[in-house]
Amino acid sequence: MKIQISSFWKIVEKKGILLVFIITLTAFVSVDVYEVKIHLDYPVIGGVVTGDEPHYLAVTSEIIQRHNVYMDEYFSHQDPKLIWPHVYYNNSAYWESFQRDDGHWMMGGGPGVSFMLVPGYAVAGVFGALVTMSALSSLTSVFIYKFTSNLSTPKIGFLTTIIFSFSTLLFTWSNQIYPDVVITLFLIVILYVIFEKNQNNVHMAAAGALVGFGFFLKIFFIILDLALIPLVFLLLLTHKINLKNFMVFLSFFIILTSLAIINNIYMYHSLVGGAEARLSLGAITPLHFLLNPPFSNGYSGYGVFGGGDTKTWAIPELIEIFFGKYHGLFIFSPVVMLSVLGIKSVLNKNRLLLTTIIIISALDIGSYTWMNPISSMDAIDSPFRYFLPTIPLMTIPFALGLQKFSKNWIYRILISIFSVIGASFVFSFSFIGGRLAECCYNPIKGNLVHTIYQGFDFILPSIGPLSHPENHPFNSYNQIFVIVMIIMLSIGVLIPFFLKDKSKQVTKIV
Repeated sequence: MKIQISSFWKIVEKKGILLVFIITLTAFVSVDVYEVKIHLDYPVIGGVVTGDEPHYLAVTSEIIQRHNVYMDEYFSHQDPKLIWPHVYYNNSAYWESFQRDDGHWMMGGGPGVSFMLVPGYAVAGVFGALVTMSALSSLTSVFIYKFTSNLSTPKIGFLTTIIFSFSTLLFTWSNQIYPDVVITLFLIVILYVIFEKNQNNVHMAAAGALVGFGFFLKIFFIILDLALIPLVFLLLLTHKINLKNFMVFLSFFIILTSLAIINNIYMYHSLVGGAEARLSLGAITPLHFLLNPPFSNGYSGYGVFGGGDTKTWAIPELIEIFFGKYHGLFIFSPVVMLSVLGIKSVLNKNRLLLTTIIIISALDIGSYTWMNPISSMDAIDSPFRYFLPTIPLMTIPFALGLQKFSKNWIYRILISIFSVIGASFVFSFSFIGGRLAECCYNPIKGNLVHTIYQGFDFILPSIGPLSHPENHPFNSYNQIFVIVMIIMLSIGVLIPFFLKDKSKQVTKIV
């Protein structure tokens, strides 16, 4: 048995990238097959394929059939490959679009995902589109493996990749048609190139192009540029990137950004894009931030779409998105919490990398919480969709923590329990409850949480809108649970700082 295991790790060392891609793509495509079967059994697909945003596939269909991007054209000519609920065809309010000054209805978000889906959809319709997203998600796993293997070992990198690919909700989002899935891949690739391949001008050109392409996906992703552009400039100043590679990166970033602006002018008659883009850009300007601080009353951001209270819910939202019964990242993917044990190791290896991870995570989570503070409590948002880009970043401290504590029996118990819990939700959302089971306050999801946590879900907060039946006061059980979890996470960060590093101990020769 030991010989077989040893042989397997030798294969991982030699063919790890290919192995990761095959394993993850096979698993992700199995979900595609299942969902297409649902589509065949129930032709009205609605949210089964694209959640609550139909415009990505609709525009892809229009590009192929009539070579334009008009939503009104699509909904006036039903595509047999893509049948929506009847109400979509008669009510433009469901199109996630806005009317241009010439009368045409345009998609509210960026067109990047729609263009990326064209080849797959042209060949195999909805299934082809799903497989396209699955392939992109498999590439995310590949770069998780490459990055973590470089920082640790191929064995640790492989284990980290498999755990995060199958025991976090990265799996359930692996084929969903949202720009957040694509930017998740882009971000891990960009950071990998900047920190591991920055001496290669071809790689830096690719990184610059990917940063610029973010504008095609979603205007909100400009928030990531606030960390990435200064990062590359800092590396130039510290002579870790030469001037030539810096200019290559910057040139491709400017080229792609300029193309995105030209596209916006053509499609939306606007420099920044559609109505959703203009609102996003307005919401993240420093002036708007100063006028609407996140912890004051009088909120006026995305949350108005949910029809909820205009008071800022920033602090309750933070509790809900991390520990909430219906949205909590640490509830549905608890293995992510173990990343805190590797923070010191990342600090020792590359302080700038750790700083970058913290800044990007804070920008991503903080900005969405601020812009849309009642989203997870009032809108029908699935668990941490907006925070997908930060999940692969957590694999870096996780891998180094795994390398340091893998022989500790307490750590082994925790990683086993947390992985099983996460995998249980992944399997349930993908094959039992179906995609719509992810939506907030869904009874199916409530039952899954109750079953998987064996009835202990009564301690989990559920800070919903006051009008929602699932809402209940933030009682003492909830408060104790949140306080204990925060204390444990804090201890997890501090523990490695108080442990002796055996690798640095000098053996005394008698």
